[in-house]
Amino acid sequence: RGLIGDEEIKKDLEELHRDKVYSISYLEAYGRCPYYFLLNNLLKVEEMEREFEDFKPLVRGSIKHEVLKEYYVAFRQQIENHILGKENFDPEETYNFILSRVEEKIKSNTDNMDSPLWRLRIEKNARDILDFIKADLERLTKKLKRKVLPYDFEVAFGREEDFIVDIGGQEIPFTGVIDRIDKYVDEEKYILIDYKESKSGVRNYTDMISGVSLQLPVYILSQKDKNIVAAMYGVLSEKKFTSVLGNIKEKQLITKKNKGALDEDQMEQLLRITKEYIKSYIDSILSGDFSIKPKECSDYCIYKDICRYK
Repeated sequence: RGLIGDEEIKKDLEELHRDKVYSISYLEAYGRCPYYFLLNNLLKVEEMEREFEDFKPLVRGSIKHEVLKEYYVAFRQQIENHILGKENFDPEETYNFILSRVEEKIKSNTDNMDSPLWRLRIEKNARDILDFIKADLERLTKKLKRKVLPYDFEVAFGREEDFIVDIGGQEIPFTGVIDRIDKYVDEEKYILIDYKESKSGVRNYTDMISGVSLQLPVYILSQKDKNIVAAMYGVLSEKKFTSVLGNIKEKQLITKKNKGALDEDQMEQLLRITKEYIKSYIDSILSGDFSIKPKECSDYCIYKDICRYK
């Protein structure tokens, strides 16, 4: 049943987590399915290795994240001037910069970079990144009435300085990285952005309120010194930005039809609920509860052939 009653094992679990700094994905895995968490995060049951003729999905996503950060840092001033209408900036002219960065990132992943097929893959990924940037600048220059600028990238928390979530006196350390933070021009209002490779990675308010997705609420908690008015996903394959959480007053970022459009009290309630889920998941892990009762059961789960749920 996935329930561990052995007191020695529970002591081992407590020892394993005694000084643990938690990641969001670690607890989200438990929230989605305690049995998956047991197999993947504790027992380390690995999927049979498969051959990939293309980039592995995680490698592809990592490459794009890194190149996007380097791009926005390298061309920060040109991008700001373009958004503010001071001078024109054509991303097409920076294609070679993107291509060289993609090539550099994948050197460690293949020794066959010069083959015609790999050249096509490299060029396609560079073009995908460029098209995403073009769509982003189009959004920032023409679709938003109040100007917003890219502000910071790969913002880490819980690394150089501790980040603690205090839940009823219980201090829980977390670590993570926010892909990007944007800021209103001349206003202390900030927008959190998480990049996703495809729309399958996008989560909504319902996922958050049910405890399946903790990511964006924890990101907001980590930036307590900033006035966070929205959180959104940049979907790389779709070349789109999707707001899923935000202040209901920020109409240019999130519409009232969106369930994630919240007033200040509702946002505080969501953050409280997220904290409750965090405490509940940790308590359940330490008690040895790895029941086969998933909140979310994916057809693509790597353990579906050895799980009794279905």
